[in-house]
Amino acid sequence: DDASGGGGGGGGGSPGGGAAPFLLFVAMALPTTAATCALWADANPAIEPPWSPTVLRRALRSTMNAFSSLSGVSGRSFWKNPNDDVDRVDATATVSVVVPALNEEAVIGSTLKHLASLDPQPLEVIVAVGDSSDGTASIAESLGAVVVKATGAVGRGRSRQMNAGALRAKGDVLIFLHADTQLPTDAVNVARRQLCAGKRTERTVLGGFVSLITVPDRDKTYWFLSTHNVAKTFYTVAAFRPKSFI
Repeated sequence: DDASGGGGGGGGGSPGGGAAPFLLFVAMALPTTAATCALWADANPAIEPPWSPTVLRRALRSTMNAFSSLSGVSGRSFWKNPNDDVDRVDATATVSVVVPALNEEAVIGSTLKHLASLDPQPLEVIVAVGDSSDGTASIAESLGAVVVKATGAVGRGRSRQMNAGALRAKGDVLIFLHADTQLPTDAVNVARRQLCAGKRTERTVLGGFVSLITVPDRDKTYWFLSTHNVAKTFYTVAAFRPKSFI
């Protein structure tokens, strides 16, 4: 939440002034743009989307190189590959993976097997099963996960399960994961690089992976839903918490 202070000077005018029309435009433009881009991607599955991280990084690096050649300023001061700071990353930082899973016996096994392929491995994998009535807990235990249970009202609700798992976790960094989601195999190092890299990350307390919603059996990626998941992170805040967003 934003902390609004009394402050002197301006007095009683409405905060934001002429910002309201702009914020309304942003709230409408972001989902529209996201939908258009996603529909294009669905219609052209064989073409790498121009907004993919690889293409964007290549374009931005080329732009910075061109700028540096004209101005004499090093483009590296504007755009750094995350690997440039690899020597500053705290490789000893421990990572715990917390999976809230209420009655997820159909998917928890494959998720935990995938987590076993991460390189390097996390310190621990915690499955917060709440008051699950199916075999989620027994499957998780059989695959070596730490199981956290709760009963009654405190056992229901993803946030309560996440909190229960976080209280049990021993890692320096926590990764929260849906029970049907697969992480990139280098997720532990990615978390360290984004949260444990000295001064570059000392003010960073939270991050998120960009998720791609896929159906492996059909070899299909739902670009619209995936893109919208990213866009709503921004336009929802802009619409409902504009002062915090600015």
